[in-house]
Amino acid sequence: MNCFSSFCFSAHAQLWNFFVLDVLVKRWALHSLQCQAISVCPYLTFELSINRGVSWSMFSSANPYIFAAVTAVVGLFLATFAWITYARKQRGQCSFAETLVIVGGTGNFFDRLFYGGVVDYIHFHYGAWSFPIFNIADICIVTGVFLMVVQIVFSKTVFK
Repeated sequence: MNCFSSFCFSAHAQLWNFFVLDVLVKRWALHSLQCQAISVCPYLTFELSINRGVSWSMFSSANPYIFAAVTAVVGLFLATFAWITYARKQRGQCSFAETLVIVGGTGNFFDRLFYGGVVDYIHFHYGAWSFPIFNIADICIVTGVFLMVVQIVFSKTVFK
């Protein structure tokens, strides 16, 4: 086995705490940031943004049919990725990074279903430079993808 069974189960289960944290912080953002942003420091602001697209608002549309189509594609991708990850885990392969992506993806998918778009609220900026607003689920997705890339680069048996 590539993954220590008890460690992997515990670590995978603990990752879902990020989902809970994401849901709770998004609810706070929806209720607290409606009227004004909160400046934490000159470079960090909490401000509410609803992203109806995917990464960096790609495919964003006010058209409900386009939103529904994008949401369906996201859901299909998430379900397929979860099934592949489950199969890898059943073969004894560690799927920690993949689970992190699924946790974040599930958080953002739920937003699409319940709020009509992904709730974003973390905004880094400096002068005229501004990084796209994001959330905890996005951090999980990016971290998981980064770990998957590291795993691919440093392992010859990643997807066998």
